[in-house]
Amino acid sequence: MPSLLVTLYSLISGKDWGYDVPEWVLFLVILGLSIFPLTLAYVVVVHRAMDVSMVMRQSMQYALAKNGLLVLRAILVIVALTVILDPNKTVGNQATGLALSGVAFLALRGRFSDKASQWMDRKFFREAYSSEHILSHLSGEVRKYSETKPLLETVTSRIADTLHVPRISVLLADGDIYSGGGATFGVESKTMEYLRTSDKPAVVYFDDPDSWVHQLEPQGQQTLKSLDAQLLLPLTGRDKLMGLISLGPKLSEVPYSNSDVKLLQSVASQMGLAIENNQLVSKLASEAAIQERMNRELEIAREVQQRLFPQKFPTIGGLDCCGKCRAVLGVGGDYYDFLLLPDGKLGIAIGDVSGKGISAALLMASLRSSLRGQII
Repeated sequence: MPSLLVTLYSLISGKDWGYDVPEWVLFLVILGLSIFPLTLAYVVVVHRAMDVSMVMRQSMQYALAKNGLLVLRAILVIVALTVILDPNKTVGNQATGLALSGVAFLALRGRFSDKASQWMDRKFFREAYSSEHILSHLSGEVRKYSETKPLLETVTSRIADTLHVPRISVLLADGDIYSGGGATFGVESKTMEYLRTSDKPAVVYFDDPDSWVHQLEPQGQQTLKSLDAQLLLPLTGRDKLMGLISLGPKLSEVPYSNSDVKLLQSVASQMGLAIENNQLVSKLASEAAIQERMNRELEIAREVQQRLFPQKFPTIGGLDCCGKCRAVLGVGGDYYDFLLLPDGKLGIAIGDVSGKGISAALLMASLRSSLRGQII
């Protein structure tokens, strides 16, 4: 920007760049160039725009990877030119040297270059490299869990071991509240409303007067302090908020970097979907168990009702008696019976109670008992 201002000044005034420019303009340019690094450092450190370790990591990686590989390529080019231009070498040796140099040069541009970059990551930034690798792998692994408890234990332990976070609490929906870790939030609390609305991790800064936490009710602020929360991760399902993960400060007291937040957000998103799927599967399994129990009870009722029908048919000369009832729903209000009357006559009863199912079957059993009681 300072150089651009000098250029515009030269174009507008028609003076040569760097010669006819007034000294006060050059002073402002030099002052701006000297202030820029301080401004960048202020933004990085004070406002936490980037983690300091991340800045150092990227800078050193660029210097080592890019400049180091450029130096190697330059050496290869010099070797190739030396082999080619050496008058004491034969044409065959020159061609062989050129071919080998070309192969090595291409290797540095391809997989070898990528592997060299990964090696430097592991060698010089082992902790950051491991954190990214573990959390990236964890975001894809959480979908494989079919039970919520093992899922929560695995995720919290991995995050604690990877980022060195001693205090992690998981709060899940339970009716009208979100509870866990000895703390609760109401469904309609401002904390949960903020997480639902933003649908992204929320950094908790009590020392920042402009932070969103100062808009919460006193009870919500006290709950966050009791959790020692520094970062809140919403566990979002398909259409609702399943809960949240509260992360306390790291042991190193270093704030969560943008890279940490993005990786944790990915883990939390997959975790929210996994919890929702687990709850749905659990609900379906519970409903299936209830349905199975009802089917068993209905089968027992059917067996009982079948015993109410005649088990033996009366023997009458010149007449064969038989009967069968098959209810649509297993049990019902259909009724038939053969009754031997006191005067040696045979009575046949046929009935159909209005309705179906258990209620009709109970009324049918009552009718049978009443009818047989009156005959006897």
